[in-house]
Amino acid sequence: MSFIRYKKFGDKEYAYEVTSYWDSEKKKPRQKTKYLGVVVDKEKKIFKKKSRERREKLILDFGDTYFLNQFINRVTFFENLKKEMFLALIFYRLCYPSAMRYARMWYEGNIVRKLFDVDISSQRISEFLEEIGDESIQREFFKEYIRQITPSEGIVIDTTALPNQINIPRSSWGWHNEEIEKQIKLLLVIDRSTSLPLFFRYIAGNIVDVSTLKATVEELKKYGVSRYFLILDAGFFSEENIKELYNEEIQFLIRLPALRKLYKRLILEESRELESYRNAVRYGRRVLFVKQREVELFGKRVYAYVVLDPERKGREMRRTLLKVMDEIEEGEEEEMEYILMKKGDNDSHFLF
Repeated sequence: MSFIRYKKFGDKEYAYEVTSYWDSEKKKPRQKTKYLGVVVDKEKKIFKKKSRERREKLILDFGDTYFLNQFINRVTFFENLKKEMFLALIFYRLCYPSAMRYARMWYEGNIVRKLFDVDISSQRISEFLEEIGDESIQREFFKEYIRQITPSEGIVIDTTALPNQINIPRSSWGWHNEEIEKQIKLLLVIDRSTSLPLFFRYIAGNIVDVSTLKATVEELKKYGVSRYFLILDAGFFSEENIKELYNEEIQFLIRLPALRKLYKRLILEESRELESYRNAVRYGRRVLFVKQREVELFGKRVYAYVVLDPERKGREMRRTLLKVMDEIEEGEEEEMEYILMKKGDNDSHFLF
């Protein structure tokens, strides 16, 4: 049986819970007392007990890393990637995108040190990056990854140059942004509907895009991607590549290079009547003029699409006019009219 006993010391009243019980050893009734705290409201039995102050041991950044860790734990795809070093470095790059030499400093002040007990020193990071850079490991990853997100609405293949001064075999001299630079090329395959990367590979900087398509198609077949719609930039256009796509029965959309005779002929024949309401196509918040033509391309009948971007045409025309007006001299009007016509046709039209 319990009851509350009140005691007053000075200006404050204190409450105690008293419990009666039978002491079987001493064969008599006894009481035990529990301190409840200072009386705040006697009728409602509200008491305030002084809490023991806790010492501050550590201050860590918490929210961003905790969120990422919870997300990864809920996505089944990451089951095979739950390597502590790997995840710690991923979190670092997402939350604090800086040089790897600062990873240790970030690790010491982040909740990740409680999640993953890893050595994140510069030496260990270098060893780990070398390990996951092994091509066989990357292939196994891509195989499992693509199996779970097989593209359904087409893929995009593109390359981008990575200029550098690194002394490695794949860093070679190549053409980039109208300059010759030492570079490595990154070839990236992207799912058209989700914009998620499917796989990538590095190629030497002196290898032209047109020579990489066949190997990429073969690579996709190894990963189980055989039926898809392919979107390519003009750098992949060649007779050999187009015929290879025909033979593999791969549907494709490719931008026609401006130097091709077919490009010039179609622009000349279609551009004058292209800017018509019947050719207007809405694309999100943009409006383009698009016209379809059936043509022959390396022995096959295909569809060509002449596309005019009116917004880009306006920007290019303004830029060209300003340049021409700064440079024009008396008697050169006819030459400048030709330049304007050529500039307008080439810069604002696209042919697929």
